[in-house]
Amino acid sequence: MGVFWESWIRAGTPDTHLQPDHTRLAHALQKVGLGYRTIDFSDANHALWLRTRRVLEGLRADFEAEGNSVLYETAMEETSRIDRGRGCRYLYAVSVD
Repeated sequence: MGVFWESWIRAGTPDTHLQPDHTRLAHALQKVGLGYRTIDFSDANHALWLRTRRVLEGLRADFEAEGNSVLYETAMEETSRIDRGRGCRYLYAVSVD
């Protein structure tokens, strides 16, 4: 079974919380005895949020013209996670047999 997992930590939180064996998902899998391996998508995920922000900024006037300012603000808030801390994204390949 494959599970994508994304975690974010605030400044001052130890980086160990971003390691694949220390996420909340990893702890849950370990607790129930399920094995897994991970693929790190953290760099690609960070680049995606940066591109998303740039695209949104360029479309702000369009959102406003359509009366969708709330949608624009909500999407921009989602991209602000890259400013609030560090993050990671992993694909967990979980052994369930």
